[in-house]
Amino acid sequence: MKFTKLECPKKSGYLTKIGYFIGEKFQGKGIITRSVRAVLEYCFDSLNINRMELRCAVGNLPSMRVAERLGFTHEGVLRQEEFLNGIFVDQHVYALLSEDFIMPTTLTEAASAISELPATMQ
Repeated sequence: MKFTKLECPKKSGYLTKIGYFIGEKFQGKGIITRSVRAVLEYCFDSLNINRMELRCAVGNLPSMRVAERLGFTHEGVLRQEEFLNGIFVDQHVYALLSEDFIMPTTLTEAASAISELPATMQ
C-alpha cells in the first residue's frame, strides 16, 4: 500500500487531499479503510485540518465505497479531471469535515485496527 498524495497547501492549511494505491493482492481486506481512518484521525486531531478531500475515477467503485464508509459526502463529479492510461477520466469528489468525523472511541479500538494489518505493513 502506498499513499500517493497527502497535500496541505501552505495558503490553505485547512484543506487536505488524500490519495492512495494498494496492490491487487491486498484489496478487499479493509486495509485502505483502516489506513485512511488513521490518517483522518491524525489530520483532524493533530494537524487541525478542517476539510479532507478524496477524489477517485468514476469507475473506481472500491474507492467510492471507502469514501462512503468513512462518512465522506459526495460533492459532485469533475469532468475529464485526470488523464489516466491515455484517456481523460471523470472524477468523483468526496469531502469530510472535521466536525463530521467520528473518532475511534478508545485507544483499544485504534490499536485493534492497526493489529489487523498484515505483518509486512505494520
